[in-house]
Amino acid sequence: MITSLSTLFSSESVSAGHPDKIADQISDAILDAYLEQDPNAKVACECLITTGCFVLAGEISSTACVDVEAIARKTIAEIGYTDESIGFNAFTARCIHLLHTQSPEINKSVSEGGAGDQGLMFGYACRETPELMPLPILLSHKLMEKHRELLASGTLPWLLPDAKAQVTVEYMGDNNPIGISKVVLSTQHRPEIDQEELRTSIIEQLIRPVLGSWIEKHEPEYIINPSGSFTIGGPHGDTGLTGRKIVVDTYGGKAPHGGGAFSGKDPSKVDRSAAYMARYIARHLVLSGYCETCLVQLSYAIGKAEPLSVYVDTRGSFRVKSGNLGEQEMAEIVQEHFNLTPDGIIATLQLQRPIYRSTAVNGHLGNPSFPWEQTDVSLVEKLKVAIRARSEEQKRQIEEILERRKREFAAMSVEELIEVYNKGEGSGAWTSTRMRAMHLLMEEMLRRKLDVSDICETDSVSGSPLLLKLKKGVRLVGNKIIGGSPN
Repeated sequence: MITSLSTLFSSESVSAGHPDKIADQISDAILDAYLEQDPNAKVACECLITTGCFVLAGEISSTACVDVEAIARKTIAEIGYTDESIGFNAFTARCIHLLHTQSPEINKSVSEGGAGDQGLMFGYACRETPELMPLPILLSHKLMEKHRELLASGTLPWLLPDAKAQVTVEYMGDNNPIGISKVVLSTQHRPEIDQEELRTSIIEQLIRPVLGSWIEKHEPEYIINPSGSFTIGGPHGDTGLTGRKIVVDTYGGKAPHGGGAFSGKDPSKVDRSAAYMARYIARHLVLSGYCETCLVQLSYAIGKAEPLSVYVDTRGSFRVKSGNLGEQEMAEIVQEHFNLTPDGIIATLQLQRPIYRSTAVNGHLGNPSFPWEQTDVSLVEKLKVAIRARSEEQKRQIEEILERRKREFAAMSVEELIEVYNKGEGSGAWTSTRMRAMHLLMEEMLRRKLDVSDICETDSVSGSPLLLKLKKGVRLVGNKIIGGSPN
């Protein structure tokens, strides 16, 4: 139950049979087919799918020979669209083929190891779940995965491929989920099923098995097919387009997105590969113990291999034992331990393989079978050592600065000390500055037989003297008090 101290956050996922996801899967299935024959293939394949028709467009340069239309039809059929009555027939739909070769200018820049385009990419990891993913998007994906299982098994014979899920999680603090507030699930279905029966089946056989312990203490509000009947779905109900579910593909809105889609792009396109690397970096920084939450941004220019910028943000979750390293220090550690060139990313994550169609369903992140979700234990240890060393060096430098300032303060008169203190120039040595100034001041007050209230201003609220804030007419010359008189 929502309280005055808690907040709500929602994320959504869509099924393999959602029109946009059909397009993503076709694009990635074609990419996989090229990479299977030619690991160096340069592919940017887009798909549009609508009633009775699908369009394949984009740029491809490869030595491979691929029947892209056959692959597209096979992919659509495997999703479940083999009959016009449910929204699409993979075998009779019209195909418009608009693929052509990659621009020679772009091909030259990527062939020399440069990035395939300019842009910025984000990676994120947090301790909300064992997968180091935000809970709302993870649960939404799992609901859609369960929907796919029920569809494939025929357990619910009226169930059809097109579906969406949305989960609202209640948080106490930024990354502390305490319960599920609402679950929205809409699914395409055959006409003969009654909506009340559909609701009961979806809750009991799909949602509850997935949410498990999250709903033991508090039952969320279930919103099932809120628009009522949903018999017209798939590409017939809504046109699908590659790359239109980029927030579903990543963190469900819990982290920024650079704007570039993933599906249909070979790994020379940093839109895809650098986003995977940023996630890989964020995971390892969290696993190193440096922080509970980590956001990484990388940016690139077309034709240039090295990133233009590297940014790390822990959103205030860094651990004290690791030291309060700033963004620049952490970015330097990242650049020392990760090869961030396109070629380096491809080699680290072994991306020139036909692994992409499976990423087009239930998110590109959080699936332990993906290479960017693997943990390099030796790398985690190296990061721990580097962070510890950098923290100790930072601590040593701060201590040196403080010691130097203390030596400087020791040679100052009370007049100089108060000036430094009031200007805020004492940095981490403020306390020792203040104490030394007060000590010297007290010695002079005792010599003159003065009280604090004789020389210092008084707080208007508490009536207490404001130490080191001298009254008008009272001044210091060296360690001498000029002005002021005893009560």
